[in-house]
Amino acid sequence: MLPLESNVLRRLATDIGEEGLQQALALFHEELSQVADELTPVALDSARLAKQAHVIKSSSATFGATLLRELAADIESRAQSGEPVPVADLQRLQAVLVDTMAAVTAELDAGGR
Repeated sequence: MLPLESNVLRRLATDIGEEGLQQALALFHEELSQVADELTPVALDSARLAKQAHVIKSSSATFGATLLRELAADIESRAQSGEPVPVADLQRLQAVLVDTMAAVTAELDAGGR
């Protein structure tokens, strides 16, 4: 599964224009970067983890980052219910987050083709 679905990005470009898409992608990248810095297993209680996962889930859905959205939704659900989230799951979320950020950077570098 690709980090970003190109059909979603094309639809966004049609809806908000290529310049708007570039601005939105830059904000998405910044948001992911901030959240990534906070996703350390020892730094998050369940409520904070659920909040961070919700941010990731919501933003990811907008840009077609399906795998990232699915992982974040699962972690959000478990954190909200008080179920422990294994460190391995957080590490996988972080890895997919990094891959997604790289894909966003590539889209920004392409600059609207």
